[in-house]
Amino acid sequence: FLNANYGFPQNLWGWNILFFLGFSQIICYYSYKLVRWARLLIGLTILFLTLGIREVLYFGKDINPVIAVIYFFVVSPFPNYSLLPYAAISFFSTVFGELIYESITMDSDVANMRSTLSVIKYGWVLLN
Repeated sequence: FLNANYGFPQNLWGWNILFFLGFSQIICYYSYKLVRWARLLIGLTILFLTLGIREVLYFGKDINPVIAVIYFFVVSPFPNYSLLPYAAISFFSTVFGELIYESITMDSDVANMRSTLSVIKYGWVLLN
């Protein structure tokens, strides 16, 4: 997980981690405005198309300045670990957070069982 080519602060707590934390907060804020199935679809799309998106950004960075800026923010901070597959976690976490929030506000055993089964079901699908 650690890269021996970088020193301690950049290796563990570089600006890219802080950048990702802020970026994930922005993603979560705007993704709450979407319906649940759209968030799952966007998260799965990001998860499965990350390699293709990185390839397009890599080859297009010298051609188009807009793509170069997008490449800088998505891939350049730490080339070994791109921002994209981890951005999918923000979309999935909003779905799970919403399920847990609904079960807390309903305060019933049926809602708790529904949210627990949903988390188990989605977790099993994402882990396999």
